[in-house]
Amino acid sequence: MYITFIRPLLEYADIVWDNCSIELKNDIEAVQHEAARIVTGATKLCRIDRLMADLNWDTLAERRRKHRLIVFFKMTIGLSPEYLTPLIPQPQAQPYVLRNRADVSVIHCNTQAYASSFLPLT
Repeated sequence: MYITFIRPLLEYADIVWDNCSIELKNDIEAVQHEAARIVTGATKLCRIDRLMADLNWDTLAERRRKHRLIVFFKMTIGLSPEYLTPLIPQPQAQPYVLRNRADVSVIHCNTQAYASSFLPLT
């Protein structure tokens, strides 16, 4: 019942309100912790991290992070609504001419030969 009826309410528009204060996020997380205690019949003395692991539930913060990543991925490949696509930051050219930009040297190394010098001889 929690996963079907309560958690969707806690996660509704989570991308928008995820920048709220830590106290509010902790209050929302406390609802899930209490639901985990009710589902398992555990007491307040039970460690919440073990309880969540036993139920195989992610924290709401982790679920919000995954949801943000999924939406950003959809924005980059064009599966999101069109009004979200312009919100992706575009790389900009460096407006300044740096004095030493041509002086950067690329160091090439043979990592296989370097790594083999540390292997023990058998």
